[in-house]
Amino acid sequence: VLKDKNAPPLSKRILEMTTLKAIETVDDIEIHSLKSTLTESGLNFLSMLPMAKVEVIKKNGVTTACRWQNTKRRFTCPGMPNWVYVGPHKMKSGKTQKSCIWSHPAKNATLKIAFPNPPPNSQIYFEHALSTNAVRSDNKSPVVAAIFADEAKIKKMSRGNQTGFAATTINLPSRPTQNLTLEITAKNDGARHYCFNLKAKTKETHP
Repeated sequence: VLKDKNAPPLSKRILEMTTLKAIETVDDIEIHSLKSTLTESGLNFLSMLPMAKVEVIKKNGVTTACRWQNTKRRFTCPGMPNWVYVGPHKMKSGKTQKSCIWSHPAKNATLKIAFPNPPPNSQIYFEHALSTNAVRSDNKSPVVAAIFADEAKIKKMSRGNQTGFAATTINLPSRPTQNLTLEITAKNDGARHYCFNLKAKTKETHP
């Protein structure tokens, strides 16, 4: 992380994720390293969200880059309805309420979320849900989530009008992966109030 003394201060969240002491200083720019967000219980990708790359890709290939907004704590996508964003959310689905990553699908497009440098040789826990109100809507179109390790599709799940979070686990390869990417779509995006969680835990190795 580069910290320019003459620029506006870094956000509170970024400061929390960086080391207090600069590892190098070049002119007026301080270089800080990121603290590891991998704890004994694993990595919650919600904490990595500001570092993600978010795009909306239409069927004709036109791509819109979504921007992280510190004030709103979310990625907003120019030209999209205000409900098409990616950010922390507390959502109720049936009897369950959880903190998760809101990712409403876009109309006739793919919502793409890429998380950089997931821990290699780890087990990924993925869960997703539609909100209670979405389940009660007349739209029966499921939300589909395709998960990629770089260019390789490693899982595809859909969630229709059922309450609760559906979950699965996926093993990442031992080789380094540059991006763990979700591609979220729905044939009919009306009232698809969708949320997911991603967590990673490094698998135990034995000599």
